[in-house]
Amino acid sequence: MNGFISLHRRVIEWEWYTDPDTFRVFIHLLMMANYAPAKVRGRDVARGQHITSTVRLVETLNISFSRVRKALKRLREGGEIKIDNPSNRFSLVTIVKYDSYQLSPDDLVKLASSKDDADDNQNATNNKNNNNNKENKENTLVDIINVHDWKTIYLQDTKLIEEFCKHHKLDSKLFQKEIDSFVIHRMNSSTTTDKGTEFSRHFRNFIRKRIDMKTKEGKVKSNYSKQAF
Repeated sequence: MNGFISLHRRVIEWEWYTDPDTFRVFIHLLMMANYAPAKVRGRDVARGQHITSTVRLVETLNISFSRVRKALKRLREGGEIKIDNPSNRFSLVTIVKYDSYQLSPDDLVKLASSKDDADDNQNATNNKNNNNNKENKENTLVDIINVHDWKTIYLQDTKLIEEFCKHHKLDSKLFQKEIDSFVIHRMNSSTTTDKGTEFSRHFRNFIRKRIDMKTKEGKVKSNYSKQAF
C-alpha cells in the first residue's frame, strides 16, 4: 500500500491515546480509509470510509474479538467513527473527522506545487553555487596565489586528479606524497607565489621529472645487478 497519512501531535491529548487497543484500532482504520471516493465490492465508498469487519480487524491486528468490539464501541460512542452494516459479512466504517486528520485534495495539490517550486529553487541555487564555485576556482587559478592555496584548490578537482593519476600511473597515496613533495620543493626554492595555472604546469613537469628519474634509477640498478652477477 502506497501513500501516507498526516497525524497532528495533539493526538497525544486524545482521551484514548493511552489505551493500546482503542488507539491501535483507530489508527488502523484511519490508515485504511479511502483518501478519495472509490468503488469497493461494487459499493460506493466515500473519502474517509473503509469496508471491513470485526473478524478482519481481529485477524489483522492480532487482538481478541472482545477487545476489538470494546475499542470500536469506544470510538463510536466518542463520535470518532460511524459504523453501518450493509451486509452481514462486512461493515462500512466512516472516520467522522477524517478531514481534520488529513489534508484535503486541494491542499495536497498546493503542497505538491509548493514542494516542486522549493525543489526547483533549491536546484537552481545548487547549480548557481556549483557554477560560482567552478568560476571562482578557475578565476583563482589565474591569480597570483601562494603554493598552499594552489594545493587546496587543486585537490578539490577530483576528476582532474583521477585523470592525472591514470595518465601518470599513480595511486592516490603516491599522488598525495608527490604533491606534498612539490609544495616542499617550491618552498625550498623560495618561489612560493605564482599564478595558479603556472603552479599546475610546474607540478606536471615536476611529476614527469620524478618519474623519469625513478625510471633511470631502476635501469641503473638493473644493470648493476647484471654486472654484479
